[in-house]
Amino acid sequence: MRVRTIMSHPVVSIDSSAPLRRAMEAMAEHGIRHVPVVEAGWVVAILTERDVAAIEPTLARCGLGDGFVEMFLRQAVGKFVRSHGLECSVCGVRPDDDVADAMRLMRTHLVTAVPVLQNGDVVGIVSYVDIIEAFEARADTARLRAPAGRVARLTDRDAG
Repeated sequence: MRVRTIMSHPVVSIDSSAPLRRAMEAMAEHGIRHVPVVEAGWVVAILTERDVAAIEPTLARCGLGDGFVEMFLRQAVGKFVRSHGLECSVCGVRPDDDVADAMRLMRTHLVTAVPVLQNGDVVGIVSYVDIIEAFEARADTARLRAPAGRVARLTDRDAG
């Protein structure tokens, strides 16, 4: 299975100089959980909904007031990414790569999504959810194609 068949596209990315609030708004507006952070044309990180969600309760518990929270949300995405150790050498896959390559990268780098790059441009993004959904659809299709007798025999054997 090729990456291009399961990748999400077009990609919503955000410039590293944009405020963190804008990244959060973009995630909510587009119903996405991952936003590539771009700096000088390069993907420097993938900001996730989980990254931001982990910080919000801390701000609330500190009781520093709405002014501090607002100041926090106005900071540049790039600053947030660097100060929380989220910046990395983001590796990606190509549209014609095998999905197994994307899975291997996610597992190796302990990330939940990787950008799909073509000629240096981000043309898509593949998350672990995209992969699970693709394999679920494949399993459903295989189950529909299975001869009825074979399915019945497996069910009878499993029951006994």
